[in-house]
Amino acid sequence: MSVAALVRLAVHAGVILRVKDDRLVLSSDTPPDEGLLHQLRSAKPAIVAYLRGLACWDEDDWSAFYDERAAIMEFDGGLPRAEAEASARKEVDLLRDLVRSSHG
Repeated sequence: MSVAALVRLAVHAGVILRVKDDRLVLSSDTPPDEGLLHQLRSAKPAIVAYLRGLACWDEDDWSAFYDERAAIMEFDGGLPRAEAEASARKEVDLLRDLVRSSHG
């Protein structure tokens, strides 16, 4: 699984990811699945690098990411266009909020 997919999975499972210095700090209201925790622990350095990279994105980068996610959901996932766009918007907004809270 890619780091991006793992981060999306964690966010959808209610796991809050924060970067503190060079560490990845995880928190959640309810205990996440042990398999997910194992994957997150195994990929900590890659997740930190991924989140740091996203922190440098500008509006054009986020817009391109949204377009890509919506297209993937529509054409590869078979969702109707409106549903794909709504799902992509929700995913992008969640990830953006995560990056903002993680990097102040």
